[in-house]
Amino acid sequence: CYALSHPELTEKMNQIYRRRRELLSGLLSKKGFKVCPSKGTFYLYVKAPTGLMNGVEFKNAEAFSQYMLREKMISVVPWDDAGAYVRFSLTFQAADEKAEECMIQEIERRLKDCEFIYEE
Repeated sequence: CYALSHPELTEKMNQIYRRRRELLSGLLSKKGFKVCPSKGTFYLYVKAPTGLMNGVEFKNAEAFSQYMLREKMISVVPWDDAGAYVRFSLTFQAADEKAEECMIQEIERRLKDCEFIYEE
């Protein structure tokens, strides 16, 4: 009841997720992901790459998510039931906008040597 009678709480969270969505969408787009962000979620759902230019191959989203976790220390949620897709969450902990930007910069740093390959 409290949240329903205080819409400013929802608006504040919407602003946080909107900002994070824009930051992460920009980064993922630069890395070749086709990002079509939904304004009604707290994650980005994207097609997983099929491999890396250095010869590493991903047979499905699960393989890509394992690579991201083991090699890049980035957690993504795989979804192979409707094709090879992964979900990047926007729910990370960050105290303020500067901390959010630092988080995205760290993800960018971890992915700097990744040249992803995507099949149409």
